[in-house]
Amino acid sequence: MRKLVLTTFQGLEEISAKEVEQRGFKLLQVFKPSLLLVEGDLEKALQLKTVDSASQLLHLGEAESLEVKALRLLFRQVFKSCKGSLKSLRHIRVRAVTRGRGVDRRLLELIASREAKRVAHVLTSPRSPNILRVYLDTETNIVIIAQQLHKQPLHLRDYYVAKHPSPLNPIIAATIPYFLGNLPRAIYDPFCGSGTIPIEVLLQAPEVEAYASDIEPAYVKATLENAEQAGVALQVFAADAAHPPIHRGIDLVAADPPRGRRLRRGSRVKYLEVLFKLSTSLEAASLLVVTPYEEPALKISEKYEYFLVKRLLTFQGGARIALLHFKR
Repeated sequence: MRKLVLTTFQGLEEISAKEVEQRGFKLLQVFKPSLLLVEGDLEKALQLKTVDSASQLLHLGEAESLEVKALRLLFRQVFKSCKGSLKSLRHIRVRAVTRGRGVDRRLLELIASREAKRVAHVLTSPRSPNILRVYLDTETNIVIIAQQLHKQPLHLRDYYVAKHPSPLNPIIAATIPYFLGNLPRAIYDPFCGSGTIPIEVLLQAPEVEAYASDIEPAYVKATLENAEQAGVALQVFAADAAHPPIHRGIDLVAADPPRGRRLRRGSRVKYLEVLFKLSTSLEAASLLVVTPYEEPALKISEKYEYFLVKRLLTFQGGARIALLHFKR
């Protein structure tokens, strides 16, 4: 069993901790933001749905000082102990995360890169797929160094063959079963785009009856292609979210309504309003909204007599995304 460092998105640490424990990993520690230290099998780690990378732990300890000289010495000692494995890579890319103040992330990456080149004669490149991960907590002086064991980020799903210009990151969609706790019998995504939400739910809970629709025929086709590639049974059709052919039998409406800079402020509210109105007309017991527009969503929920039961904040592309679970 290896000690592995897993990365997720900020705000999803508790969700990822649930998943790793359910999948049989031993959770050793959580380091915010976004790191989990676990013990388990690498191949199983690469199948986790709510993590974006899995790396072999090279070092976990407390730095004597955060001065540049002390950090250089620390990296030098670590790289000497794993010189053979680093030399086999030929080139690496250092990705650093710092928590707290006092040490800049780019300085940390520069120090690590220089010491890797000096000790193991490894070149560094911003395009290298061989990633060395460094984490520093300036409040506790804890330093974690780990070697990523795969080339591509784990959020790049194999099933995602048909693209969407503004997709929801599948890691965020994959948190939904853990976020809700108990999945309902039937779910419906009326703004399916490329199908990320229902596909990720079905990959974890194939017994769920899932429906998806979009007003754009091209996105309906994309969802069908991705669902087929993922090997899930998803019923997809073209429909305006304001007038879907479904009238009853949906327990949960779950959607990521249109978002982004191209939307006018009024349109942001418009799509949220459509979503709440639809959920009401379907008599759905629950509504899950994935949106950066939290305040308008909360205001509209009062109008349709939905109350917020659970809330989760995370980030995608630097923008804050809220998962809001409402019930009637």
